[in-house]
Amino acid sequence: MLIGNLIEYWKTNIKNEFNPYRDYLRIKGSADQTEAGESILITNIIGGFGHTFEGLYGRKAAIKGKNVYFLRCGNFLKKCDSLNAELSHRRLRCELCQTRQKEFISAFGGHDLTYEMYLGDTELKQIDKLTAEYINNGLDKPFYYESIHINKILYSALQRYYLLAQPDVKDNSITRQFLFTIFATIIVMDKICNEIHPRYVLTSHGTYSTWGAIVEYCKIKNIYVITHGQNYNHCGIEFTYDDSYLTGVINDTENKWEKHELSVTEKSKVIRFLDERLGKVNDDNVAFDYNKNNKKHFNRSQIAALLGIDPDRKLVGMFPNIPWDGQVTGGSTVFPGFKDWLKYTVDYFSKIEKAALIIRAHPAEVNIGTDSGKETTAKMLYELYEELPPNVILLDPKHEINSYTLGENVDFGITFSSTVTLELTYLGIPVILCGCPPFKDKNIAFDIASTEEYQDLLTKGINGELVVDDDRKERLFQYLHYFFFMRTMPQTLVEVKDASPVAFTIDSEKELDEDEVFEYLFHCIENKAEMDFSRYWK
Repeated sequence: MLIGNLIEYWKTNIKNEFNPYRDYLRIKGSADQTEAGESILITNIIGGFGHTFEGLYGRKAAIKGKNVYFLRCGNFLKKCDSLNAELSHRRLRCELCQTRQKEFISAFGGHDLTYEMYLGDTELKQIDKLTAEYINNGLDKPFYYESIHINKILYSALQRYYLLAQPDVKDNSITRQFLFTIFATIIVMDKICNEIHPRYVLTSHGTYSTWGAIVEYCKIKNIYVITHGQNYNHCGIEFTYDDSYLTGVINDTENKWEKHELSVTEKSKVIRFLDERLGKVNDDNVAFDYNKNNKKHFNRSQIAALLGIDPDRKLVGMFPNIPWDGQVTGGSTVFPGFKDWLKYTVDYFSKIEKAALIIRAHPAEVNIGTDSGKETTAKMLYELYEELPPNVILLDPKHEINSYTLGENVDFGITFSSTVTLELTYLGIPVILCGCPPFKDKNIAFDIASTEEYQDLLTKGINGELVVDDDRKERLFQYLHYFFFMRTMPQTLVEVKDASPVAFTIDSEKELDEDEVFEYLFHCIENKAEMDFSRYWK
């Protein structure tokens, strides 16, 4: 990872590849901050170019007369959400991060706020005291500060740091440093909000140590907060009010998507999106294309021959998430954790001789590194079993049989919270969904509410009794249109490739201010209005 950081620095500072913060200086106009306008707070700015959106929104708000404040770490925190257990050279990493933060402020202006401005000796002693109280309270017992549930924030921070679905919360330096980050963020937010009284707060994700603390603080203090993140529709940006964008749509019980009957054009956009994801349509800019280096296609007989199994046997595909990511974003109401789901499923199929369970490890696991000591599907399984049952086959992340070609050839699929659920349903393959992603309880997949119901659905799948009928497929199209088109904003100001900005599509702040999509977003956020970006997708 150290080498990766150096390569990134070389590319954008020596080789002169696109640096959005540096490049924005040629676009930047004369809109200055004014003390007269309403205040907005944009947080928590860390390294890398992933905060280009926040910078652009800040400039848009400044042009509109808002008093824009940016909160950034300022190289103050020892642990944050841009570090994990593999990023060992913290000093270099944080120095590069600090460089990016300064470039951000230079490019986008605004009132520059850092943690150090609000944390003196008194506050540092308070944080030490709170950390000691948390530890002494017992790591497995609920702990609240300012009515904010600290355990929830800490656990997600440790999941992201260790890259583990169910990390042990220990009294060690890592836990204490993340507690420092969480308490520091809450105290800093309290001081800033009492000082500037922001109309609203704009932040990323809404979970983990910094972003999670920010959102939970705002929720308790009834401060309007907006979270955002990129998704699979060409790295479009989705938004949620007063919740993490990862969970907000899960908590949405209004089922707005069901009320919208799709036009022919709208349905064709959804189908095009799905075909792009599946590689059925040529597109060299599919967002988060985990199979981009493996587009081989196999039929059922070829798969059976490659794996040495009888093609007449029932073939069942199991498609795990990256374990820690699936646990953070989906979880399960049936299984305590991701590993429990794996064990239960393998144990079940070990007794079903007429079926073969093919577990396709998530292709993005190669980015973790199977030799790094971090959690992978393979490592979990080998911790559970000395040897897998003969009818259970594990395909490693680089296997030539990719997730989609396996999926379209199985009798049914099993997922935790993976979006493969949606793509297989489109292909007419029934999927048993065991986690709690946004598309649970939509009558798209076959959802479970208990282990008994799971067993019943597995039996039906093996007997050929699970069917993707027209109603399920139509609901799939409706939901995908809502999720990826209505509530997702297309990137019109920045060209994005592989989830990173590669060029601006504007040459002046006049174009920024006149961009129809960004103007609509600004209007919605200002008025806390329901967003519908569907008309802006080509």
